[in-house]
Amino acid sequence: MEKSETLRFDCKACWAHPDSEWSVLDDSERAYLDKTRRPSLYRPGESMFRQDDNPTGLYCVQSGHMVLKQFDSFDNETVLCVVLPGETIGYRSFFSETPHAATATALTLCRICLIPAAAIRQLIEGNVALASRYQPALPR
Repeated sequence: MEKSETLRFDCKACWAHPDSEWSVLDDSERAYLDKTRRPSLYRPGESMFRQDDNPTGLYCVQSGHMVLKQFDSFDNETVLCVVLPGETIGYRSFFSETPHAATATALTLCRICLIPAAAIRQLIEGNVALASRYQPALPR
């Protein structure tokens, strides 16, 4: 994974932004998101998070393809889905405060932004529209 300082992409310039959950942010919220997020590159075969890891935030896929896989107790894997550019992953575990149920691994070179937990909480607290985008994942 490359250092985030070498990556220069922002949310507003992202082609997927208009259709993402993050599109409901106003300019000041988007500036805060750009300031707090941690962009990274993942090479094919590198894992972003592993099954049973505790969530540290949400992951927005700017480019590339990730695969979500589950492993059973015999280390047999089941592919759950391929994650496409523009999708946000990790939200079910994050909002339910449970470990990740799958491992996310890069299939191709991927540009990913980690939005840290503290930033998510602050943005959701101030933006009802953003919170409603994740409504099915929020604990009741």
